[in-house]
Amino acid sequence: MPFRYFTPSDARGRRVRGKEQGQLNWPLWSSIKRTLRYHLGTVAVTSLIIAVIKFVRFVVHYIEKKCKGNPPNKLQKAVFCMIHCCLWWLECCLDKVNKNALIWCAIYGDNFFSSACSSFALIWRNLARVAALHVVTTHFPTKLAAPPPWPELLRLN
Repeated sequence: MPFRYFTPSDARGRRVRGKEQGQLNWPLWSSIKRTLRYHLGTVAVTSLIIAVIKFVRFVVHYIEKKCKGNPPNKLQKAVFCMIHCCLWWLECCLDKVNKNALIWCAIYGDNFFSSACSSFALIWRNLARVAALHVVTTHFPTKLAAPPPWPELLRLN
């Protein structure tokens, strides 16, 4: 149905397609080419950022396994636990920033770093709204939903 409204028509009211001047030429193919040309690098940068953080987490895990002694040192365990926690937190934050930057880039067509800064600034300005939306979408649906039917099905009489 949307093709009827957004596709140009000729003098007789028929939809116009083809390779002549003013006619559409494979709109799906042109959008795929535009995506590959302008946005594939953005996707590569976002995946590179997460891959670097995951690699650092792997290296820290490897070092932790190699440094373990027979009696585990409590200080060593605490330090590695803090490092793992900080790297996990960094990965989660960068994953969220990457996601919002990709959305911003898809909407406005900016490059990755300006999209990341703009989307972060938007979220920071509306932090209370984002928090309220997070609470409503994560907690209320689980509280209002009907209880799952499988406990009654699993009961044996």
